[in-house]
Amino acid sequence: MFPIVRQRARVTTGPGGRAADPAVLFKLVKAAQDRWRAVNAPHRVALVRAGVTFINYHLVGAGRSMTTGGGRPQWPTDKLNALRLDRRLVTEVTAAGPARRGFVDIRPVTTAADADARRQGWTRSDPDRTFTLEHWDYDANQIAGFDHDVGAILVRATTVTGEAQLVAALEAWNLQPEQFLHPWQTDDPR
Repeated sequence: MFPIVRQRARVTTGPGGRAADPAVLFKLVKAAQDRWRAVNAPHRVALVRAGVTFINYHLVGAGRSMTTGGGRPQWPTDKLNALRLDRRLVTEVTAAGPARRGFVDIRPVTTAADADARRQGWTRSDPDRTFTLEHWDYDANQIAGFDHDVGAILVRATTVTGEAQLVAALEAWNLQPEQFLHPWQTDDPR
């Protein structure tokens, strides 16, 4: 029982008898509810559901690592969790020519289960997602404006299923997991 209710419950026993106790406790809980604190870090609730471990408020590790064995690179924990929670990651790569900028984008494919979870107000973690990799080249002069897609060229794209195939596809594209950042940390126009 909540401390505020326990403290006040001792005082309220007596007047009205035992029949009134549930009603009084209900009123006490409703009054205490106005002073409850919100969760300090709601964005971390989804990480906890995904199996991430926190020790003394610091991110320690995920439930499973995103590797394929054989010494292949491992994803940083925060990026791995972002992908499992249906978040996009981006890295800037060498462009096809002068006055152009290239970006590789990893987008988890949203499923019907993800849409249902969003409607219910939470994010579904899935280590076996399908991912879309796209390499885009943009006109460097258009990248900062609303018309960033003018002159944009899709260089290559692929769709992979599962984390092991994603790592293999990145290796085929000569990319490392630690190169990828969250979209707000890059100049990616999308």
